[in-house]
Amino acid sequence: MAREWRAEWFHSRDLILALDVDHFGWLQQAAPDRESLSKIRMLRSFDPAVAGKDPSTRASKTPGTAATRTSTSPGT
Repeated sequence: MAREWRAEWFHSRDLILALDVDHFGWLQQAAPDRESLSKIRMLRSFDPAVAGKDPSTRASKTPGTAATRTSTSPGT
C-alpha cells in the first residue's frame, strides 16, 4: 500500500525519487526550498539510456494531464 506524501520528508530524506513526469512535477511544485528541489530525481535518471535528459520533456502517459512541467519554483 502506498503512503501519502508528508511535507516533512523533504527535510528528512536525502533522495526523493519520482516515478513519472507527473509525480516529478508535483514534487517540484510541493518542494519548500531549493535544497528540497535538488533532492528530487526521476527513478529512470539512473538508467544510462535516459541519464542527463530533462524529465519535463517526456510526454505524460496519463490522459488529461500536462505533458510538460516548466516551473522549478514551488507554488508556481
